[in-house]
Amino acid sequence: MTSAARGPATIGMVCVVVVWATQMPLSQEVLRSIDQYSFAILRYLIGCSLFVATLAWREGRAGFDLGGRAGAVVWHGVCGFTVFGIFVFWALYYTTPAHVAVIMSLQPMIIAFWMWARHGRAPTPPVLACIGIAFVGAALMITRGDPMAALAGGSATGDAMALLGAAGWVVYTLGAARLPGFSPLKYTTLCALAGTAGIVILTALLVPLDLARIPTRAEVMGELWAIVYIAVVCFYGAILMFTVGVARLGAVNALLIGNATPVLVFAIDVWRGLAPLPIEWLGAAMVVSALVANNLIEARRTRAAS
Repeated sequence: MTSAARGPATIGMVCVVVVWATQMPLSQEVLRSIDQYSFAILRYLIGCSLFVATLAWREGRAGFDLGGRAGAVVWHGVCGFTVFGIFVFWALYYTTPAHVAVIMSLQPMIIAFWMWARHGRAPTPPVLACIGIAFVGAALMITRGDPMAALAGGSATGDAMALLGAAGWVVYTLGAARLPGFSPLKYTTLCALAGTAGIVILTALLVPLDLARIPTRAEVMGELWAIVYIAVVCFYGAILMFTVGVARLGAVNALLIGNATPVLVFAIDVWRGLAPLPIEWLGAAMVVSALVANNLIEARRTRAAS
């Protein structure tokens, strides 16, 4: 890959970091007026319409051919968009955007554990050390050094929701390997459609039980610019830029740049007056450092293999 091609891709990944860092704090503000179910429906309907148009333009009718894999598409779509789309944003009622960002950044570690449990591929000692440091750091951040306080009304509930959402996204991410005939754009679009349908069905079941609420027109219009920004820029645009970044820079380099997202979210929280405690900064620093070290180890392994 020439430097001329890598330069724009690197800039694109930096933009992804900035966009994703703004998503959680802004979403927390939207959730003051619109619940997590309706918010998910609104942003996904807008984002999915753009993905559908792009897939139709790039691949035509063949792009929507499920090839007999409807079950796999629905399963991974529900995990990646229904579970992730509800629980990660629901978590913002109970915890901070900074906590959510750090927990989401643990996904490579969750994948390593999954591969170990499912396929018996034990991580190397250096990678295992990185995993241990990352989870200790996350524990420090979540509990703020006081596990009992976290369990008794602290942020543990929201952090657990975010972790469940992150696990859903991991299932979705690993699912792409089960559908090798699908392009990244096709896989994303079809799974997003399935996941959005799942949220619509769930919301329709919960509204009569007063567990979900349809927002008024005034509430939607009051948050419209934020919803459109999150749907178009954070969902559609950032995913496309990330896909290009992985293709041109490699997954390791793209993830290395992406590791800056939690740091920027912490900085935004400070600007919003939600200054984290010193122990939260320590925990986040441990997580980010472990992730960077793990990516560097992976890069060295990849170079040695090639």
